[in-house]
Amino acid sequence: MWMLCGTIFAQAPVAGKNFSVSLLAYQWKKDGVAIPGATSASYTIDSTKRSDAGNYTVTVSNSAGSVTSSAAKLTVNLKVPTITKQPVSQTVNEDGSVTLTVTVSGSELRYQWYKDGYSINGATNANYKITNVTPDDAGSYTVKASNSAGSVTSSAAVLTVKLKTPTITKQPVSQTVTEGNAVTFTVTASGSELSYQWYKDGNSIDGATNANYKITNVIPGHAGSYTVKVSNSAGLRTSSAAVLTVKLKMPVITMQPANLTVLKGSSATFTVQANGTDMSYQWYKDGNPISGATKTSYTIDSVSENSAGSYTVTVSNSTGSVTSETAVLTLKKDEVSVQREVSVTGNKATVTLTISNAPKGYFGSLEEVWQRNDLTFSDISNDGTASETEGGMKVGWSGFDMSGNYQFPGILTYTASVPQGTSATVTLSGQLVITTANGMVSADITAINVTFTAAPAAPVITAQPQSRTVSEGDSVTFSVTAAGSAPLLYQWFKDNSLLSGANGSTYTIGSVKASDAGTYMVMINNTHGAVMSDPATLTVTIQGEAPELKLEPAGSGKWKITFTGTLQESTDMKSWKNVSSTQDGTYTFSPAVGKKFYRAVK
Repeated sequence: MWMLCGTIFAQAPVAGKNFSVSLLAYQWKKDGVAIPGATSASYTIDSTKRSDAGNYTVTVSNSAGSVTSSAAKLTVNLKVPTITKQPVSQTVNEDGSVTLTVTVSGSELRYQWYKDGYSINGATNANYKITNVTPDDAGSYTVKASNSAGSVTSSAAVLTVKLKTPTITKQPVSQTVTEGNAVTFTVTASGSELSYQWYKDGNSIDGATNANYKITNVIPGHAGSYTVKVSNSAGLRTSSAAVLTVKLKMPVITMQPANLTVLKGSSATFTVQANGTDMSYQWYKDGNPISGATKTSYTIDSVSENSAGSYTVTVSNSTGSVTSETAVLTLKKDEVSVQREVSVTGNKATVTLTISNAPKGYFGSLEEVWQRNDLTFSDISNDGTASETEGGMKVGWSGFDMSGNYQFPGILTYTASVPQGTSATVTLSGQLVITTANGMVSADITAINVTFTAAPAAPVITAQPQSRTVSEGDSVTFSVTAAGSAPLLYQWFKDNSLLSGANGSTYTIGSVKASDAGTYMVMINNTHGAVMSDPATLTVTIQGEAPELKLEPAGSGKWKITFTGTLQESTDMKSWKNVSSTQDGTYTFSPAVGKKFYRAVK
């Protein structure tokens, strides 16, 4: 409060003279302008403001006249601002609105709000409002209030943004895809800080943690039901199921059945090779289906006149079918001949030589010549031999009979192999020569090109799962090692029942229970075949009194083991077998060559 005072003096009355007193009137002015109501000898300003600064005068008057005081100058110095109510920390839902407020005492105040120490553009009022809150708005907010006298900074108000539970706005869509192609499942979700996890048939897919899940090379095993879980700290949403249907590729015939010319009474085999999945076969003669002829090969055990004709095969799967080119079966005249059949699987060619109408003679020889020198030969029938020859390799048979009664066997077989994984085309030719009393009889074997391909490999188990004995509550892992063309697919079984989700090369039980005891096997398959492992037995010992084992001499170089529980022995401490068929007892043995280990289990 500020007060101005004015004083006027009056002369005292003189005895014996008449006198009169006039009342005084006052008017205060600021900078020459009368202040309404300021008509007392003093003028008080209860709460000084900056605008009150100026020059103050007072005019005092009565009936005799007036007088104006000299000016009194009022200078107002501002106070440093004081925060009387701090901004308050708040929690607000995402997309909501929030207002931060500060109350400050002082004059001519200016405000500036800050988030995490950085000034907020345009936030210069006592209130700061955010109308559409996002997770990025979360942080620590302060405000600085200032005037010409100084400034003061508020305490921090923390804004916590509560996320919205995700919402799936576009579900993944079921799709039908031909094997070998790519497929992508997509989900669209609204929300912040979203995480994704895709599932196939209820099982999580490793690494599938984006809004999109792509399979680059679809196989029939990918068929199933796909879902995705979208989550953040506020909650989780599970999509509807998208079903992937895998459409098999149309079969493709890679080797057509060949024309055959055979002797009456001999056998004839037509063969086709095709690429595809889940294929079935049906052979036809002259356009009519042959009952039971539903394999890759069709064999006529004994050719007759009725066998001659045109043969085709139709290869089918669920997508469609394809029909082979026509192969003609022709009867050959009765004369000595050698029919060659070659069946190629990967790097191996199995050759069957069928000799018809071979006469008896003194001497006979049959040679097959391969124009390649790195072949190996196996399974040569009838004491045939293989050797090197000029420019290649040969397989040969010979016989000699002084009486002229030697006769070649009706069928000769052998297998030729190029190095594993090799692809090659090799020319094969041959000749049969038989010397008889009437001269020499010969038959050339038509030269052909035999194509070897790097063989795809069906699964082969190289390390079988091993039986295990563990205590209840321990963990146990069965493992298998296999070779073969990728991808290899695994499925474990317990007591011949499928174990759901056990699809790796190892199967682990984290905490073994008594009910886990049993026989475990694993099936491994790829597109070229399947193989089942040997059984591995899991024996579970129940925690309790530990078995006892005592070893002592039994005389005559023998030893005796006294034991409780079941006695087992091993040579490698990995594979154990029971020595005793009953619980508790003794076992006498003579030391064997090499190490042997014993244990008692309950």
